[in-house]
Amino acid sequence: TTVKPITLIKWLATLLLPPDSVKPRRLLVPFAGVASEMIGAMQAGWDEVVGVEQDSGYSKIARCRLEHWEC
Repeated sequence: TTVKPITLIKWLATLLLPPDSVKPRRLLVPFAGVASEMIGAMQAGWDEVVGVEQDSGYSKIARCRLEHWEC
């Protein structure tokens, strides 16, 4: 997995964000890895972000990162 800068992911997630009139705004992140995309999307304002990762090691790291970023 490649850890990406959260600021870059937040900017990209903002570009994909539906207008406020669409609620709830949900995003699915397949192959979530260590959750960089999930963190950036939550910071960008998505209402609900769901990540899928089959590797339990990456999932454990992702949970820790999400807690650290308070997502």
